[in-house]
Amino acid sequence: MQWKYSIQIALGAKKKVGFIDGTLKKPKVECSDLDDWTNNDCMVRSWLLNAISKETIGAFIFDTTVRELWNELEEHFSESNGPLIYQLQRQIASINQCDSSVSKYNTKLKQLWDQLSCLVQLPMCNCGSTKAMSDFAASTRLM
Repeated sequence: MQWKYSIQIALGAKKKVGFIDGTLKKPKVECSDLDDWTNNDCMVRSWLLNAISKETIGAFIFDTTVRELWNELEEHFSESNGPLIYQLQRQIASINQCDSSVSKYNTKLKQLWDQLSCLVQLPMCNCGSTKAMSDFAASTRLM
């Protein structure tokens, strides 16, 4: 899960996120921007491929665009949410400070809560329930 956010941050710094999320569409053949788009697509694809271990790269080398590669990576490396949510909840329930500093303990706990929040998002509504659920989640964290 963290791999996804790390890549998005790195690509965001280079203004290349549009290649993985599909917002930067491939220009038509007659468009003058096609060469630039193709060069950037190849560059981002090479960045992603270089981040993959040599043992697994063969499964992804033939994807023709970054968007295709990204979708394949998500399908291959993303974990099913149910078991991951369960694992995170168990880690949160069993975490203790032991010999760690307060800062290190809080950092680890926040990391687990943030990962869980990314997987279990509150539905959007206009009825005010979102605020109540958010308050409930904060209370649960406190406990």
